[in-house]
Amino acid sequence: MTADTIPVTHIVSHILLEGILPLEPLFPAPEEGNWLMPETLERALFGSADTATACFVILDSGQIPNLPELLEQSGLKYRCLFSGQTGETLAENSPWLVQLVSGARFTRDLFTASDAVWHLWGAQRCIIVRSSQDFHAIWKHFRRLTRIEDAQGKTFYFRFWEAPYFRAALMQGSATEAGQLVPQVSQTLLPRADGLETIEVAPQPKSRGIFVLSAALKKVFGEVALQVFYARLEKRHCEVGNMTRSEFTQHLSGALHAGFRDRDVLEALLDWCAEYDQPVFGQPWAEASLAATAGLQDISRMGNLKRASRRQKAKELAEASP
Repeated sequence: MTADTIPVTHIVSHILLEGILPLEPLFPAPEEGNWLMPETLERALFGSADTATACFVILDSGQIPNLPELLEQSGLKYRCLFSGQTGETLAENSPWLVQLVSGARFTRDLFTASDAVWHLWGAQRCIIVRSSQDFHAIWKHFRRLTRIEDAQGKTFYFRFWEAPYFRAALMQGSATEAGQLVPQVSQTLLPRADGLETIEVAPQPKSRGIFVLSAALKKVFGEVALQVFYARLEKRHCEVGNMTRSEFTQHLSGALHAGFRDRDVLEALLDWCAEYDQPVFGQPWAEASLAATAGLQDISRMGNLKRASRRQKAKELAEASP
């Protein structure tokens, strides 16, 4: 267990529990109610006998196939944070609040890794909160956060249940912004690759109005979104695809250094680099193409780069011919 540096005064504690996740599947399967977990994880989620609180998780149906069906079979209390027309329109990408129970199979499956579709570790970016409040109060609180507005009054959906954004709001937002995110007297737990991150925020005055995103935090969210995008590209090409991480870094760094910023174009460029049989960026023909198209839109520069690659290949073939 290691403690991180506490950068802001409204953070009471910030601890990383290491070496406890992910869990391995249990064989043979125990009876329902006996799907227990290591004591350290049980205590982190539910507290001790003297500090017992309810534990809730928010999961994304866009990240977990058949999540509503899994929840229906779980026997746990759950409810979608979207309702009405919004719930119907965004049914496949909706946040669901679930109250976890010690000993329940779904609770253990959430932290278990395997090829089975019901083992959910690594399948989602979720947030977990401990609170003395009941299910309805927690649902009402987080439902209010699904739509927020910026300082100019523009409203938009807020995917706060994705851990990188929630962490940024708690750690880099103001005390007021952090206090608006978490219910009173609660602790936030964020699963990550190297363990379970726990963050406790000092109680703040309760706010019933809409969450207003400051210009500073909006900028932070923009940076987080970029890192999430890069991480998604890396997973796609290195875990699903056949790129090594060094190759991915070389391709992405080359594209960024060349001035590409449009995310759709960056994604297409990485796909192209994965298919290309040799490095692209840094080659003389590529640098000449990029220099000639400086100032044009990314989509035009990519098209010109691909045409230059075809000319280069044709030249190489001609030179190799007897």
